[in-house]
Amino acid sequence: MQKSEPAPTEKPPSDATTGTTLEAPAPPTATIKNDPPDKAQRDNAQKKIGEILGADIADAKTAARKSELAKKLLSVGRETRGDPPTRFLLYEHAGEIAASCADVETAMRAADAILEEFTRVDSLDLKEPLLQKAAVAVSRNKAQHAAIASASLDLLEAAITADKLEVADRLWKLAQSESKSAGESTLKMRTDTVGETLAFLRSQAAEYHKQRETLERDPKNPEANSVIGRYLLFGKRQREGLLNLQRGSDETLKRLAELEAAEKPTTAEMYDLAEGWRKQADSTKEVAERRTMLELALSAYRQCVNEISGLDRANANKQIEK
Repeated sequence: MQKSEPAPTEKPPSDATTGTTLEAPAPPTATIKNDPPDKAQRDNAQKKIGEILGADIADAKTAARKSELAKKLLSVGRETRGDPPTRFLLYEHAGEIAASCADVETAMRAADAILEEFTRVDSLDLKEPLLQKAAVAVSRNKAQHAAIASASLDLLEAAITADKLEVADRLWKLAQSESKSAGESTLKMRTDTVGETLAFLRSQAAEYHKQRETLERDPKNPEANSVIGRYLLFGKRQREGLLNLQRGSDETLKRLAELEAAEKPTTAEMYDLAEGWRKQADSTKEVAERRTMLELALSAYRQCVNEISGLDRANANKQIEK
């Protein structure tokens, strides 16, 4: 095949069509946060809330009234200044009340408010119980089932990132049940996809942790780097796995990882990268690995298709259309 003359090509982070992205994380922004209230502070804040909003809370009997109340508590919390303990409890009540009527959007907004403004709060510990509570409260509302499933899958990705596979398993089971009740094919497809990734991670977890210990003793160990690189890139979909693959024992993956990590690959290199990921995907039987490889190939094809010509361009367009 005749290729166009090599030209520098700016290569943004690979995009992923399903599941988590492969993009480099954005730098954190500095935020002043407060500690969660202690027992005395909670009791005092609860007393304040009860005196002012106790009647509203008692009157919220129906799902509609509960949802309205949760939104009100969240709004009041946002407006509260100079009293972090009361703000924390308002958010907490908002999340619990919203979950009790399967208002997932408001429940997650309340949880996010706590995470944004307070330290020493774990997103998984905070959000999973709310989703489980919402699943118990939901009726036959397909939109609510879909919202629970979608939020569970979003949180599942955080569990995978944190290597908390037991939490990820529970969230996947919840998402599977709720997506089935929702009856949405696209949601079911996403759930199945995440399930395949989770199955890959479970099957490789023991070896991954074993090889991490090896790497602590011998950072250049090729076999350990290969295992860790595959787990991070193809399972957790984290680009840091590229560095491990570059130090690994698989020469093909080493070369592809080097091209993928290059800052300014030429057009010819980008096309070779796309073809390399596609061919590697064709040769692997592991579903999760194959999917990530094909996503990486698709990203590379899209970045070079307008710069190549002839059969190469025809092939790139064919792969993109797939």
